[in-house]
Amino acid sequence: MIEHKQNAGVAAARNTALDVAIGDYIAFLDSDDMWMPDKLEKQLQFMEDNGYVITYTKYQIYYTDTDQRGKIVRAPKKMTEKSVYKDTSIACLTVMVNRKETGSFHMPPIKHTEDNVTWQEIMSRGYTAYGLQENLALYRVSSSSMTGNKLKASSEQWKTYRHYYKFSQIKSTYYFCWYAFNAVKRKLF
Repeated sequence: MIEHKQNAGVAAARNTALDVAIGDYIAFLDSDDMWMPDKLEKQLQFMEDNGYVITYTKYQIYYTDTDQRGKIVRAPKKMTEKSVYKDTSIACLTVMVNRKETGSFHMPPIKHTEDNVTWQEIMSRGYTAYGLQENLALYRVSSSSMTGNKLKASSEQWKTYRHYYKFSQIKSTYYFCWYAFNAVKRKLF
């Protein structure tokens, strides 16, 4: 088991794992989330059958406070490096990357948006991400989680546009409006 002496955040933990992983395929699962028993097998088959390099799946919200399952969150059929700016539908626990094809990568040490920034960076290398249209994961949500705090999540997304990507105020506003629209759409549909 590999442990950090101090909590350095999710990006640092994932990057440590990325540094020691030896397989061609990388998938992420935080300790509080769950995969369906056949997730890896189905997703790997989906990638190999189609020659895809980065994929993701649908997932279902799991409320830890009530121990109940909620809605299934859609998986867009495909995402490009530009569409990730507008839509944060790709959940980390659903992603699988063929690192043999993409080359190595790390997640930036930023709050809340490190995973979507990583997918965007991988896709900027010339790849498109594809969604397997099946629910293969459970994403735990509690009243104290970042996901439950939409205002804080929105603030972190805005900071990513302005400070990480260094987008202008106008460009940030454009993408933030799309981000908000897609977040509401995910909630309603």
